[in-house]
Amino acid sequence: MNRIIGDRTKSALDEMEEVARARNADVAEEERLEAEIKARKEELRKKEEAKSGKAPSGKTPAGNITAADYMGIEFEANVSRDIYNKKLYPYDLSLRKLKAAGYKRHASPSEVFSLLMDNLEGKLQGEYKAVAEDMLDDYGEWMSMAVERIGDTLTCYLHPEGLAWDKDKKIYWRKGIFKYDSRQEFDISGKGSACWIQLQKFSDDFVKMLYGRSYKDLPEDMREQVLGTDVYLPPPDGDIWPVYRNNINPFSITCYKKDRGASRGVREKPVVRPKKPRQKKPAVPMPASTGHGSLRGRTSLKRLKEIIKEAEEKLGADEE
Repeated sequence: MNRIIGDRTKSALDEMEEVARARNADVAEEERLEAEIKARKEELRKKEEAKSGKAPSGKTPAGNITAADYMGIEFEANVSRDIYNKKLYPYDLSLRKLKAAGYKRHASPSEVFSLLMDNLEGKLQGEYKAVAEDMLDDYGEWMSMAVERIGDTLTCYLHPEGLAWDKDKKIYWRKGIFKYDSRQEFDISGKGSACWIQLQKFSDDFVKMLYGRSYKDLPEDMREQVLGTDVYLPPPDGDIWPVYRNNINPFSITCYKKDRGASRGVREKPVVRPKKPRQKKPAVPMPASTGHGSLRGRTSLKRLKEIIKEAEEKLGADEE
């Protein structure tokens, strides 16, 4: 009798081991197929991106680093327009408007000109190229800077807040608390006011502050004055003026007598955190029906052997 039970138990165990091996093989085959499908999808995605001219996800083509990517900011894609033209606002109203739309501030001069120079040099594509072309269309736009001139010293305030337009006096003034992120002072001895002055006549520190590059590194058309690259300075009376990118000469700036401009906001680019790879759980054999009943759940072969051994011992004790 014990021999018969032992033979049946051994037969059941052999069958379970065979089923477990088959299931492990199935799991391995499934993992291989999943990996192959994933690789095929990635290959198709890259082909589609190549056809559409888009940069691979998370990457920018070599030599085509865009200003927006580099600066870590996102430009408002399109400014407000009426039927034909961009809408114009005083600086303070423009700032309130773009903040209400979810943006943080205007773009700084170096952010704007870096983007436009990248476009001039053929480095932009996709959404950033569309932003640059929208900037150049129609009226000029406010930038996130204000300047004041006292004598031969020009003070530049980056990301100013607290300016207000006085429509009666035709000037901007500090309303309440005047805030800014940082400021720089430049000696502009010998340079006139309320007139256009070529950029090359300013110090290289001043050029880099405005354009993000040294003068010698500007595109050739800008250095050769094919594209007017000039600065319009305020008078030395201490009045403060927000900075505006000129609409006639798009690479020039106006720091005086500008009451209204088009409004475009920027904000920090959302940080996309890489997803953690999902850890695969070790394959656990799933026993199937053996013809002698059914074992359910994820039970290991080792535990199955222990159960069978316990059954054999119990049966042996009952026989005795």
